Amino acid sequence: MNILTIAYYTAIKYLRNPIVMLTYILAPVVIVFSLTGTVENKFIDTSKLAWIGVSNLQVTMISSNIDDRIAIVCLILCIFYGCILCSYTMISEFKNNTNLRFKCSPVSFVENITGKSLGNVGVLAICTLISVLIIKYAFQVNFGGNVFLLILVFLLFLFIINFLGVIFASFCKNIYICALLAFAFNFTMIYPVMVDTYSPINSKVIDFVSEFSIHAYVVKAIYGIINGDVNSITSSVIILSITTVGIFGLSLITGRRSLK
Repeated sequence: MNILTIAYYTAIKYLRNPIVMLTYILAPVVIVFSLTGTVENKFIDTSKLAWIGVSNLQVTMISSNIDDRIAIVCLILCIFYGCILCSYTMISEFKNNTNLRFKCSPVSFVENITGKSLGNVGVLAICTLISVLIIKYAFQVNFGGNVFLLILVFLLFLFIINFLGVIFASFCKNIYICALLAFAFNFTMIYPVMVDTYSPINSKVIDFVSEFSIHAYVVKAIYGIINGDVNSITSSVIILSITTVGIFGLSLITGRRSLK
């Protein structure tokens, strides 16, 4: 059994739950439809932004692209919950004692984690692609013209999601607790992005949280792709890449005690 075989059987587990996959695809679509269908550009009173330190350029961007910004942030918010699905694939093995078979097989621990990660990310990537295509063409949301960079950013985010799912499952072998952890983590990471999207303000607390927010760097990279900002794209991709490697290493440490 090699890495690709493990990835294949991991992906098959998702196909046995088509309702879950359909929900994962349609959830961001429904939320984007609800918000962009009711929020107009005048949702933010731009006349009140000058005195809180928001530049004229920011005011122009907020006024003209509010629907796009809301759609992108909501998409990132929903995609993150894929980590719960990744945790579920791990926890199901604990319950079915499938992990015992891996202990008796010649498959190494790193191969096992890598195969599961490829299977998880592969399925989530397909679901994310479908969601992005629906949102892009049904709601005319601008994701920029550089498809390669857009795919790279989403893949890095999905790998981070997957490794976080492994970490959550390693610490608590209960899917409900994993879901609670995912919700708390997702809310903390998306909070500064939501504030910046709906009501930009100068706040040291929000700026501090943004520095450590994975979601903020994903959104920053997508905005950079849309606006052609090479510096934003480069810095964000580098940080996301470093984060991916770091969380992968952490998932190996925490997951070893569960799968080895």
